Amino acid sequence: MIPHWYSVLVISGGSFSSWNHANPRSAAWHASFKKRVPAANYARWERARAAHNNGLENFPILVAAVILGNMAKLDAHDMNRAFGTFLVLRALYILAYINVTNRLWSNLRTAFYIGSIYQYSLAQDLERIALQLGRRGQVALMASPTQLDSFREAMQIVYGPFESLSTEQAMQWQPPENVGGHRGRYLWTDAFGVLNFLTLHKEAGDQKYISLADRLIKAVHAVLGYDRGGQNRLPGASDQNPLGGGLRIGKIDKQGPDGDGQYHHYLTIWMFALNRMSIASRKPSYNEQAITLAKAIHPHFFIDIESDAPRMVWKIAMDMSRPLVSSEGNLDAVDGFVTFSLLASAAGEPQCLATEIADYQRVIDRKGRHSITDDMLDLGMSLWIAHWSSATDTSAQRMGAHCLETIGASRNLAFL
Repeated sequence: MIPHWYSVLVISGGSFSSWNHANPRSAAWHASFKKRVPAANYARWERARAAHNNGLENFPILVAAVILGNMAKLDAHDMNRAFGTFLVLRALYILAYINVTNRLWSNLRTAFYIGSIYQYSLAQDLERIALQLGRRGQVALMASPTQLDSFREAMQIVYGPFESLSTEQAMQWQPPENVGGHRGRYLWTDAFGVLNFLTLHKEAGDQKYISLADRLIKAVHAVLGYDRGGQNRLPGASDQNPLGGGLRIGKIDKQGPDGDGQYHHYLTIWMFALNRMSIASRKPSYNEQAITLAKAIHPHFFIDIESDAPRMVWKIAMDMSRPLVSSEGNLDAVDGFVTFSLLASAAGEPQCLATEIADYQRVIDRKGRHSITDDMLDLGMSLWIAHWSSATDTSAQRMGAHCLETIGASRNLAFL
């Protein structure tokens, strides 16, 4: 309630007696503020009211978390820590909301908001709630309408106002050039764009999201499957085999330390997006495209591929003719092993990528136990990789546990 009373104080000039207690939400009463209150005070009043309303909107999330935590009999110390952290971050969020007027610095407010909702302790507790209650069939966890609306809004910042499109219009949609890449496309961002459209399809049950994902896939192939001039397909590709030359990263610069080329981990996440599209749309052709891409790029990321101890490089030239960065990516081998295995499984042909999967296995064997760093992207990708086989593979279980321990050790620094 503090932001509410503060907004009243600001708009009334410090005199609560002048506040219209009889009808405080009257449109005419609010309209009168603009005429008699300085613009800066009026803007501060608006921000304080918005902070108050946001608190009311998020209060049910806190209540639900506390109730579910008690139902699941979570440790009281863990719950108190999560609750305390939530309150501190919410207080910082309110202060930032009321006082920050610069658009750039308003991102700080967003960071506090995300931190209050997704701070690690609370996320860990909710995960345990899901395990303890979900296993007993007492709760079904899915995106709330508010979360889904926020998800849509975030996607439309990048991909434009697609929510107003009909199913027919979605089939003709042209993805805007908003992702910050060369000629408007960037492989990593657009891979998650495809996956997010598929998530919206699953949550909302609207077929238009499948069409939007398809149009984004076609746009990526039409830009990143060609040279930077856009006139010629990448070497090795053809009309019959459009992904035979791989896919460019989409870097703005053609050359240099951060120049264009092909990243192994970008290509595998794109293969995964095609694989999920194949499952969601029930069209095997997408998974077949992913397999074609996998076979095309695979040998170019290896050195001494025929030896017992091959090694990998993590960036190659746009035309796949040479390595651009000869160092070995920490996750590339296990990432390739998991992704290629998923593609083969979806194809119903375990042997279709058997040679490539065996190559990754030899790199994994040479490197030994997977090295866990404290890089958050590395940790997130490691957890994603581990979860595919953690139910049966002890090494995947160890990897996942190690990642969680590392995240736990650094969680107190996450929002400093």
